[in-house]
Amino acid sequence: MIHQRKKDFLFFLAQPVLGLAALPVRWGWRFWARSRPWRLHLGCGPKYAPSFINVDANPFHRVDLWLDLRNPLPFPDATLEGIYTLETLEHLYPDELDQLLLECRRVLQPGGFIRIGVPHLRRAAEAYLAGRGGWFADWPRSYRSPGGRLSNFLFCDGQHRNAFDLSLMEEVLKKAGFANIVESSRGQSQWVEPAAMSLCEADADPGEPDRHLFVEARKPG
Repeated sequence: MIHQRKKDFLFFLAQPVLGLAALPVRWGWRFWARSRPWRLHLGCGPKYAPSFINVDANPFHRVDLWLDLRNPLPFPDATLEGIYTLETLEHLYPDELDQLLLECRRVLQPGGFIRIGVPHLRRAAEAYLAGRGGWFADWPRSYRSPGGRLSNFLFCDGQHRNAFDLSLMEEVLKKAGFANIVESSRGQSQWVEPAAMSLCEADADPGEPDRHLFVEARKPG
């Protein structure tokens, strides 16, 4: 795994290129994206969902749009049907998170949905307090101590800048103007089709505990 300091430096150097990469979407929207109700998959990583516009800043992943999510989304107001993101928002600082959620609300149609999956702070705290060290994965570092395993989960070797339980996720979503906020579960959604969730949310080991918080919300209207 690339150290976060190196990632920050690379993203700093790539900012002009990432900005240029989004220009064709801005220019071509009237001819391309208005042809059907589009959905975004933000921070897709290696999990390319065919029914979504897949967005990521990693040039080595298959993407439809190469973009640093700290930049504005290159779509007009109220034009997208839905947004899906998994294991992405925890990598943003609080101000970056607020800005991205405002952008998500801006580009969604009235009544459009957002589905979010992030590491589950409450479940991690419960496992730590109960002494269930086996709940934590040995990644990105292998620790034996309970404190080390909790720190590993929350901070991910400096990769994570946020940790969420349901109450915090509700707070930041309401702040951005979302409503109808509900906790969901892996593979269960009011809006995302099962095939996409099967691709993106499948466990590598079905016997492992679920370490994610899933939340869904709508843009009012």
